[in-house]
Amino acid sequence: MRPDPTVTATPQDDPAPTREPNIPPASPTRAVQPATGSTGAQGRGLLDRWLARLTLRRAFAIEPKLRGEPRAAIAEALELADQKAAAAELLWNGGQAAEALRLLASALDATARALEPFAGALGDASDADRGAHRGSALRALLGEENTAAQVESVLLEVGSVALPVLEREVTPRHEELWNRWWRARTRLAEPLREATRTRAQLRAAVAVRLLVPVAVLAAAAIALAIALDEPEGMFAEASGVWAGAADFDASKAIDGSPTTAWLAPDGMSATLVVRIHPPRSVRRIRLLNAYNAPHYDRGTKDYALELLSDDRVLRRFGGRFERTVQGVPSWVDHDVGVDGVDRIRFVAYSYHGLSAGLAEMRLEP
Repeated sequence: MRPDPTVTATPQDDPAPTREPNIPPASPTRAVQPATGSTGAQGRGLLDRWLARLTLRRAFAIEPKLRGEPRAAIAEALELADQKAAAAELLWNGGQAAEALRLLASALDATARALEPFAGALGDASDADRGAHRGSALRALLGEENTAAQVESVLLEVGSVALPVLEREVTPRHEELWNRWWRARTRLAEPLREATRTRAQLRAAVAVRLLVPVAVLAAAAIALAIALDEPEGMFAEASGVWAGAADFDASKAIDGSPTTAWLAPDGMSATLVVRIHPPRSVRRIRLLNAYNAPHYDRGTKDYALELLSDDRVLRRFGGRFERTVQGVPSWVDHDVGVDGVDRIRFVAYSYHGLSAGLAEMRLEP
């Protein structure tokens, strides 16, 4: 709601001072050279990266080096990291931001420890210099230089930020911190999780990735085919039928016989909708009121007639049928002269006798 410009703000007591969080800017990342070459080359590069992710190409390449102890060590460290991250998310969503941030920092540390056996298995680091080679391990795991640099920046940041202890010390800047840290952990944890899979598990994962879009496309193609395969002709449906009887259903209003009729339920207004496929031009509509011989106790009185195309009303008419006491009633004609009609709606507002109805609707091109 916008503030009322006539209301003058009144001074309020200053809130209790809070400690300004010591959140340094993210560590500088390696400069990334701008892409060169044609747009087509850039497109091929994006396609290649997408295919690499879809087929888990990097995970397959490093899988032989991670068999046995390294894979088990990664899985154990990642399990602990996931456990801490899940608890942190629960606290954050519950409004306990201070504790959530501290637990997320612990989850990031645990995730970084899962990176150590990965680096050792690739031969990029020994126990003495494993930390110094974390950047090369990140690049081997993530593939993209910029992404690896961003994750490495967050891992360095975790140990240097003074986090809030009390909930009242949390500021909007801490929400930015949470989002940045959470994204970095997700980017690191997902490929590490792939690194814990065996070759058979990787094949199964790729099969699922390939089958899901194929299934979605197949379902969409089937739905489209059904939509496009709608039979040609006129099809009627009604808001109601007297006693639910098939002898008086909506189709009887377009069956070409003046001796049959759609009859609506007793004592209420009713609607008849006629669908036309494919859409057609209509020069004139002829209507024959229901009469229910030999009783002559039913028929529409006041009505409206609408011609539509894609839910847009092209023409609208109103009319009234005279009551028939014997014999077949007279036809009522409406000159229309419109193209592209895909639906006709007949609304019976009132009725003669017990209920409304329509014996026949005919279209003249």
